Amino acid sequence: MWANEYGALKKQNRKRFDALCLADRNTITVAMESIQNASWNLYEVERVRKDLIDMAEKAKEEGKTLAEALGPDRRRVFDEMAREIESGDFVDWLCQYGSWYYLPFHAGVVLFQALLGQTEHLMLLVLLTPMFLLTAFGVACLRRKIWVSASSREKREMLMRLVSVVVILLVFGLAFLAMGTVEDLGTVSAVLYAGLDLLIFFGSRLLSRFRYNQTARRHPWR
Repeated sequence: MWANEYGALKKQNRKRFDALCLADRNTITVAMESIQNASWNLYEVERVRKDLIDMAEKAKEEGKTLAEALGPDRRRVFDEMAREIESGDFVDWLCQYGSWYYLPFHAGVVLFQALLGQTEHLMLLVLLTPMFLLTAFGVACLRRKIWVSASSREKREMLMRLVSVVVILLVFGLAFLAMGTVEDLGTVSAVLYAGLDLLIFFGSRLLSRFRYNQTARRHPWR
C-alpha cells in the first residue's frame, strides 16, 4: 500500500497544534479559514498549516505569540501564503467534497429508492444530485476566482456570499421545474446505481492518496 503522506502530515500537525498556546491556535485557525479557500488539494493546505505551526513555535522561543511575531498586517501574510500553494483541480475537489459528501449521500438515496419503491421525492433526489454536484463545483470555482482576484477582503467575502446565494436559488428553481419529469428508477437499477457510487467513493479515496503523494514529492514536508 502506498505511504499516506497527507495522513502522516495531518496527524503530526494535529499533535503539534494541540501543544500550542490558545492564542496561537486561534491565530492559525483564523489563517486557515482564508487559506482553505485557495486550494482543493488538502495536502497543500496541511503543508501551509505546518509552516504556520513552525512559525508559532519559533515565536514562542522568542517569548512572543504568533500574532505578535507577524504584526498587525498578518492577514496579508496569510493571503500571500495561500496564493503560493497549488490550487488543485476538479479531481482534487472531487476527492475532497465529492467523495465524502456527494457519493455517500447519492448511494443512500438510491438504496432508499430500492427499499421503499417508487417515491417522487427520492427519485427527484436521484435525478438532481449529479446536478447539485456540478453546481457545487461551479460555485467553488467562482468563489475561488473571486478570492484570488478581489483586492479588498470585505469585497471578497461579500461577493463570495452573493455568488453562493444566487446559484443556490437557481438550482432550487430548476429542481421545481424537474419535479414533473420524475420516472421510476427500478429496484435492480437502483442497487446497481448505489454500488457504482460506492465503487467511485472508494476509488476516489485511493486516487486522493496517490495524488497527495505526488504533491508531496514536489513539495516535501519532512
